[in-house]
Amino acid sequence: MTVTRGKYAGVLSILRYNWHFYAASLCALVGIGALLWFRLLPRAGEAVLIGAATLTVFWSLSSLLVS
Repeated sequence: MTVTRGKYAGVLSILRYNWHFYAASLCALVGIGALLWFRLLPRAGEAVLIGAATLTVFWSLSSLLVS
């Protein structure tokens, strides 16, 4: 007997299993966004945070897209 899986079953499984990592990434992005919004850092610090946010979004989305 073959079990049919939905189109996004793999993505949902990964989200359920690793939800805490995605929640931490979201919290980090909100924190980075707040620091950038209030301009509390010098330009070099902002550049580092933008790079960190870019990498966070890239790795979070790419891990879901390849599943």
